[in-house]
Amino acid sequence: MQIDENERKRIRNLLQEEKKQNSASAMNDHISGVFHRPMAGVIKRIRLENFMCHNHLEIELGDSINFITGQNGSKAPLSIFSMPRVYGIQNLLILPMVSIFSDGKSAILTALCVAFGCRAKGTQRASTLKDFIKTGCSYANFHVEIKNEGEDALKPEIYGDVIIIEHRISEIKL
Repeated sequence: MQIDENERKRIRNLLQEEKKQNSASAMNDHISGVFHRPMAGVIKRIRLENFMCHNHLEIELGDSINFITGQNGSKAPLSIFSMPRVYGIQNLLILPMVSIFSDGKSAILTALCVAFGCRAKGTQRASTLKDFIKTGCSYANFHVEIKNEGEDALKPEIYGDVIIIEHRISEIKL
């Protein structure tokens, strides 16, 4: 059976249209989370109380790349950008910016370092953990939530879907 030129063009156009629809569908699936794979070890939330320059700060992070920006040494707002995970798709979905009126980008990173076991001297910001307590306060708390889902989860039957690291630093030994 021979296919004439008009039929070839029609088939080619149908195939191109189907390819465009599949591409758009793949993008929509990605955005709606169809391609989302749960990942263990992703930081979900950080909460600081009386830690360094922060009275009370709570940040919920996205699943992929997060940017915390702001002017150094100022009371200008911190801005948190969360980029979605993109699987081979060139377009980036830009999520709304979240602003927090505070300073202390490095304090957030320092809290994460301490939460994951770094000693105070290792942060190059303090000699003892007590030095992280905000001036005028008698204690500091930090709380870090880490996702524990998917094939790399650490004993999910014991720890569940989220592992929480909490630490209280006090001026006075109890």
